[in-house]
Amino acid sequence: MSLTNRRNERDAQLEAEKKRFPTLRQTIARELAERDMLDKNRIFRDNRALTPGARLMVRNSAEQEYLRVLEEQKRARAVADQAATQRR
Repeated sequence: MSLTNRRNERDAQLEAEKKRFPTLRQTIARELAERDMLDKNRIFRDNRALTPGARLMVRNSAEQEYLRVLEEQKRARAVADQAATQRR
């Protein structure tokens, strides 16, 4: 599966989660984290002073930071879902 397809699939899943948990307001934080990741990638991709391996390391690091934000949000949704289930 290509990176674009994975990103589109992940975005669709996050959109569905956003609709389930609108009170968590995670969209802004997710969009900021994604923008930061893309900005870092763009800056270092255009930096010809870095070796291709160094650019790859920066890209992977930026993606890991973004995935960490997604993971934190996933945990918050799980906690909210569990709390909602217990109230029923």
